[in-house]
Amino acid sequence: MERVTKLNKNIPNEFFNTVKKQAIFFDIYNFFDIAIAVKSNQKEQLDGFLQFYPRFRAKQANQKIDATYYIMVETPGRDRFETCSYVIAEENSRLRVKILDDVASAPSYANMLAYNYVAANLNSHFFLHAAVVSWNEAADGLRPDNGLAIVGSSGAGNTTLLLKLLLSRAGLETHSDKIYPFKFLSDEQLVINRATHQTAPFPRSIGIRESVLALFDNIEVEHLEPQKIIGGERKWFVDISEISVNEVGESCRLRNIVFLVNSF
Repeated sequence: MERVTKLNKNIPNEFFNTVKKQAIFFDIYNFFDIAIAVKSNQKEQLDGFLQFYPRFRAKQANQKIDATYYIMVETPGRDRFETCSYVIAEENSRLRVKILDDVASAPSYANMLAYNYVAANLNSHFFLHAAVVSWNEAADGLRPDNGLAIVGSSGAGNTTLLLKLLLSRAGLETHSDKIYPFKFLSDEQLVINRATHQTAPFPRSIGIRESVLALFDNIEVEHLEPQKIIGGERKWFVDISEISVNEVGESCRLRNIVFLVNSF
């Protein structure tokens, strides 16, 4: 069971100051023109959040920190019999907190808050829901890449089609081995540069359901811990480097859109 409480200006200063002192572990992430910090009193919670965004973590912020997310774990004590966690979002001088009885879902909830904040406040790019790859129709690769967006509701097969394209072996031949024709741009985010109108890469880890993993024998996740996402479902979040030799593509124009419809 999850209990939700919103605390704004009435949050006790003494409580929040204690949280800030206890959150001794932290990471910084840069998302274009937005920087966020993620803090916790347990390193395992930071490692859980890192699974979503390994390519966005930075040694230092490019600019001021725009939002901070505290993932805190309370162990059993005098006032409670079970371990619980809570996530505090400090965004634009506004505080919100969500109390979670399920500790395993805390990094996923913090990820959802951080993503929503970035998508709503980013000045340089638009965010839309789609999986995106790029491809090049020229055999010599001298022409600019083209973007292909895969649009569909949750469960329609967006990630499945994305993986099939990335793992397609109908590519160009080299002297030693094949080149995979499709490059990864994003799993769930179609990111459009407001100035150039080009599709930009947003290489968050690819979230793969257990049912989708069963379709791909060559994707290994034994070394990863599955993340419990909101709603209780488990997903494995895999960096593109473990899936495709082409890794991440570059910004390009969006040329094609594929719409997927759930089958009944």
